Amino acid sequence: MIINITDSHIISIAQIKEFLKVDSAIKFKAVSKKEKYKWIDDVLNRFKYFSLRKKDKGIVRELHCQDDRVISTPID
Repeated sequence: MIINITDSHIISIAQIKEFLKVDSAIKFKAVSKKEKYKWIDDVLNRFKYFSLRKKDKGIVRELHCQDDRVISTPID
């Protein structure tokens, strides 16, 4: 079964933390690499990743890792 999830309502680091707490049983997988990397780019831009503190960058990376462990190399 394929379910599309919109995460545009997650706009703060605190919301990412809450999402990560409740979704441990949910597994994510992108349909294609193109889709996966577009989602990563959208999230990085939404949270202004490169201006975040190191601790907050780690939280954003945790969100990315929910998508079938898409981040295999550091994005710092």
